[in-house]
Amino acid sequence: STVTGDTTATVCNNSLPFIWYGQSLNTAGDYQTTLTSAAGCDSVLTLHLAVTSTVTGDTTATVCNNSLPFIWYGQSLNTAGDYQTTLTSAAGCDSVLTLHLAIAGIQFIVTNPTAICGNTTTDLTSSSITAGSDAGLSFSYWKDAAATIPLTNPNAVIAGGTYYIKAINSAGCSEIRPVIVTINIAPTAVISGGSSICAGASSTLIVTLTGKAPFQISYTDGTNSYSVPNINSTSYQLNVTPSVSTTYTITNVSDAICSNPAVTSTATVTVIPAIAPVRYPTITVNANTATQLNARNLGTNYTYQWTPTAGLNSNNIINPVFSYDKPTEYKIIITTDKGCTVTDTLLVKINPIDVPATLEDIITPKAWTPNGDGQNDLLRPKLINIRELKYFRIYNRWGELVYETNTEGQGWNGIYKGKPQVMDTYTWIAEGTGISGAIIKRTGNSVLLR
Repeated sequence: STVTGDTTATVCNNSLPFIWYGQSLNTAGDYQTTLTSAAGCDSVLTLHLAVTSTVTGDTTATVCNNSLPFIWYGQSLNTAGDYQTTLTSAAGCDSVLTLHLAIAGIQFIVTNPTAICGNTTTDLTSSSITAGSDAGLSFSYWKDAAATIPLTNPNAVIAGGTYYIKAINSAGCSEIRPVIVTINIAPTAVISGGSSICAGASSTLIVTLTGKAPFQISYTDGTNSYSVPNINSTSYQLNVTPSVSTTYTITNVSDAICSNPAVTSTATVTVIPAIAPVRYPTITVNANTATQLNARNLGTNYTYQWTPTAGLNSNNIINPVFSYDKPTEYKIIITTDKGCTVTDTLLVKINPIDVPATLEDIITPKAWTPNGDGQNDLLRPKLINIRELKYFRIYNRWGELVYETNTEGQGWNGIYKGKPQVMDTYTWIAEGTGISGAIIKRTGNSVLLR
């Protein structure tokens, strides 16, 4: 018999040529061959040849280092390099693929900003914060680590805490890093204690401070500026003596960490102007004649103090009554309700009395007997119309002063340096002012008898 047959064959292109009954086939198509049997019969065979392609390919891929691992045909790749994989088709053909993997790194450095004071802000966009990072990075600023909540005004951050900066390079690689903002509390200063003072007096102002010692304050009185360094307490006493009413203003305070130029605390010291003293016209009156004296009336709530008190019925009123036989100069201290004082002066003179000269005298006995019997025990002067005894002095024969007084009624008992003196003649001298105003001087001798 003869054979007429169709055969279908599929081969991989990398298996060509395909040998079929001596034919070398390199392309797909239909091929025939005739076979003659031993009996001389011819058989015609037909081949339907199909060619399946295989793949050999190179692929280049660049991934960001924070996107690793890179999965390629089931392989988990973590480093740059060349990788291969073989794929087998349904026809059994193998395809070999090659991957040239590159990893795009990103150099991103964040340096926390220097701590600031509470009255200033931090600029997170400053180049100093990302110094050392790759060039050409673009930055964005966030409140959360996932970079989903944007930070408004990153160039003027006013609150301390942890924020986040996201950096992206030209390859699209990105990293998010934290940045910490530290804000120290600014020191404060409050000045108090302003009050009313008398001209020439001092006032103490209290400066209350917060922060970490040592402190330094700057203040002004409206004309000049002053600085006080090295304050180691949170309370400082500032003593001032203004000549006029003055407002003191704290303009700056610094502590061991921060400076605060925004403080503006004030205290005012009101100066009560001084009242000029007055000398009143001299008053001349008769001795022991009631006469009303008057200080000037400066207003309500003033007090008056007259000194000395001699000859006055009261020394703490504005208009005391004088009745005395001696001329006296009075100081009138007038005090305001704020404690300010002024001292006025008033001289009161006594009209002289015509007294015969013989009636103004100082006399002593010719002898005295200091024996303690209560009779003539003291050598003392007898004053006749003498309103003031200036001195009475007794001397022994050697010129030693053995006794002295200026008080009427007092005298010497004959004892000197704790010892009774011998019977002898002693010399005395005396001086006084008569009621007429005349100066009376006397001298004499007296005998001490025992």
